[in-house]
Formats: sequence, structure tokens, C-alpha cells
Amino acid sequence: MKRSLYYTTSFLMLTLFLLNCKSNDKKVDDTNNITESTTAQLNEEQQKLNAEYKAFKTYALAEIEENDENIEKLQAKIDEPGKTLDEARKRRITDLKEQNTELRNRLNNYNLNTSDWQSFKTNFNKDLKSVGDSFRDLFSAN
Repeated sequence: MKRSLYYTTSFLMLTLFLLNCKSNDKKVDDTNNITESTTAQLNEEQQKLNAEYKAFKTYALAEIEENDENIEKLQAKIDEPGKTLDEARKRRITDLKEQNTELRNRLNNYNLNTSDWQSFKTNFNKDLKSVGDSFRDLFSAN
């Protein structure tokens, strides 16, 4: 009886072992399939991110161009005869021009592959809005 139980248990263990073993080729194929699937998903995500960045860059450059136009208008007001802007406003216009240039450089030098896109976008939008609001404040004060 003990021998019979021993042989039966041994046979079951051997059968389970053989059923669970896969050939190395099968394991490699499974690994390749997983790798290809993951690579395809990463490529798709990168394409979406590139498209989003391109749209954001177009929007941001349009805003920066609008700021440049506002700078030109303010510069023209400074140069008008009879119009005098105090030194604080002139300095503020110069600061806004520098901030606008810095925004353009940050946008043009941004590398999607080396930093957190959402964080960059949030901070950039906040800074862009701040510069735009400052221009509106200067215009309304004049």
C-alpha cells in the first residue's frame, strides 16, 4: 500500500512538473511578444505626447507673439511726444520683455524626453498667464 501511494504521488509530481515546463523557445517567444507589445504602447504614448506638445507649443508661441505686440505698443507709447511714463512703468515694460524672451527660450529649449511634461506645462502656463496679466494691468493703467 505504501509503495502504491509512493508511486502514485511520484507519478503525479512528475506529470505536474512536465506539464508546467515550457521549452526555452516558448519562453523566449512569450518574452518577445510582451516586449513588442510594451514597445508598441510606449511608441503610441510618445506619439500622443508629441502631438500634445506640438499643439501646446503652437498655442504658447501665439501668446508670446501677442505679448511681443503689446511690448511694441507700449514702446510706441513711451516714444509718443507729450506722453510720459514714469520710470517704474518703463522698468516694468523692460522686465516684461525679458520675461517674455525667457518664456520663448524655455519653450524652444524644452526636451520632452528629459523632464516631467505635466509639471513643465503647468508651470509654463502659470508664468505665461502672469506675463499676460501684467500687460493687461499696464494697459489699463494708461
